[in-house]
Amino acid sequence: ECFLWSPLVVLHTGREYTLSFFAASTANVSGSDAFVLDSDGFSDSYQWVGAAKYLINPPVGGAWTTWTFSLSADARDGAEFYVRFDNNGSTDGGNSLVWFRDVMLVDGTTARAWAPAAGEVWP
Repeated sequence: ECFLWSPLVVLHTGREYTLSFFAASTANVSGSDAFVLDSDGFSDSYQWVGAAKYLINPPVGGAWTTWTFSLSADARDGAEFYVRFDNNGSTDGGNSLVWFRDVMLVDGTTARAWAPAAGEVWP
């Protein structure tokens, strides 16, 4: 199993967020997951999961995925969080790969195509 995560992002309780992305995989991937993790947590030592979408199964040719979520009531309002994607390994014991691109997290329930954040645009 391996994983990748986003830069830190500030999220708030009582709001809904929508995460959208394009994902593809090799034919032997057993599945992948997406998590919203408290910034205090890394890898297997994270303290709690704010939200989780289990068993995203991206096809070999790829597909768009949209996930709308809210933080749990136990979340730290206004804290920094990571969005983390996990590759859960292969179905045959061989190497398996999952690719993610055009990842976009927005406030609200309407998915949007990837666009750079204001702080990512250079003059």
